[in-house]
Amino acid sequence: MKTRFIFTLSILALFVFGCQKETILPENNTMSQGSQEGVYRPTQQCGASAFTTLKNGSNDFGTVEILNDDEQVYIISSMNQDWFLADVKIYVGDPNNIPRGNGGVIRLEEFPVQFIHQNRVGEYTYTVNTSGMGACVGVTMQARAVQMDMMGVEIGSIDLWADGTPTLDGFSFQYCKGVCNVSTMQTLSTF
Repeated sequence: MKTRFIFTLSILALFVFGCQKETILPENNTMSQGSQEGVYRPTQQCGASAFTTLKNGSNDFGTVEILNDDEQVYIISSMNQDWFLADVKIYVGDPNNIPRGNGGVIRLEEFPVQFIHQNRVGEYTYTVNTSGMGACVGVTMQARAVQMDMMGVEIGSIDLWADGTPTLDGFSFQYCKGVCNVSTMQTLSTF
């Protein structure tokens, strides 16, 4: 009887203590040049930043800032509270060359910039090399965002577009790169 009682008590203890669910909060994504969540800016920005919103219908879920230096275009996404980026697809270039399939449907899987955030992030900087890029380009950005509760558990997701002009079955906006290496002193001395 005593052996059966100890055996039953041991099995019960295994269920009580061995089957507890452990909540693991997501870690922030980091980049070698970035801050805690991978947000970084050029050391010398060329021109002014442009801004738009990440939307689903008429609802805003975050903002997008775009800027450049001599070598890269920086696309900085910042999500509203409780929303995090899960994956992002970006096309920067001639709007007439956006990857598309039959019937004019945007082929997101063919976008040159694709990023899956294993650890969801609230802010992140994506970069695109400017070599071969015209002075003004079309930017198309699609993102999947997830909502997280205070324990770090996903409780919802939504597809978003960077707001702009309707393009095929998505949206795009125009960005004109800022001019670099223009010295005010040189400009003034030519008069």
